[in-house]
Amino acid sequence: MVRRDDVPWAEVQKLNAQGWSYRQLAEKFGVSSSAIGRRAVQECWHGTDAQRANARLRNLAAGLRRQAEQRLAGEIKELTAVLRELMNLQQTLEGQQPGGSPLRVVLEEETEDWSV
Repeated sequence: MVRRDDVPWAEVQKLNAQGWSYRQLAEKFGVSSSAIGRRAVQECWHGTDAQRANARLRNLAAGLRRQAEQRLAGEIKELTAVLRELMNLQQTLEGQQPGGSPLRVVLEEETEDWSV
């Protein structure tokens, strides 16, 4: 079998548009017909130009949404850790006896920028 990176996909797409079946293309280029099918769906080979453009936009939007969700998940984890620390600090402050040593909290410049 040929590596998928070595397949001339533009030529495969062109032949498919001319009526070649996935099985015929698979035999000619030495890849599985399912690999060709996946590529056709991924790159929206079928339909009108407008349908292909819409499908590409949907795929792009879905990819961007996944990236945004991953980034937000990381930021939420960080914010959760900060919240946990603040809750621990609050519990410590509430448990202090009068006359105990004062606690001073200093926010970094970046932290203060976030609060705006």
